[in-house]
Amino acid sequence: MSLNLTIDARFVANHEAFLRRLARGLAGDAADDAMQAAWLGALEAPPRRDARGYLAAVLRHGVLRLRSRERRRHAVEAGGAREERLADLVARRLELQEELARALRALPDAQRTALYLRYHEDLTPTEIAARTGT
Repeated sequence: MSLNLTIDARFVANHEAFLRRLARGLAGDAADDAMQAAWLGALEAPPRRDARGYLAAVLRHGVLRLRSRERRRHAVEAGGAREERLADLVARRLELQEELARALRALPDAQRTALYLRYHEDLTPTEIAARTGT
C-alpha cells in the first residue's frame, strides 16, 4: 500500500535533526544549501513511504548536483585564470621583443646586422663573416 506523506510543519520538525546531521556529514559547509534543496525536492515530489530514506536520497542527489556545479565553476574560473596568465605572458614577451628591437635599431649597422644574422637567421659566426665579407 502506497500512501503519500504530507510535507507540513510537523513532518519538517520530525525530520529536521536527521536531515541536518546527514547534510553536515555529506556537504560540510554547504549543508544549509543541501538541506534547502532536499526540502524543495520533497515538496515537489513528496515521499510515498520511507520518509527518512527518501529524504536521504534527495539530499545525496542534491549534494552531488552542488558538487558538480562547484567543480564546473572552479574549472571555468581556473580556465579564466589560465587564459589571463597566458595573456600576461604574451604581453610581456611582446614588450621584451619591442625593447630588443629598439636596442638593435640603436646599434651601428655592422653590429646590428651581425646580431640579427646570428640570432634571427641562426647563422654561425663563420657564415656571418662570409656573408658580410668581414
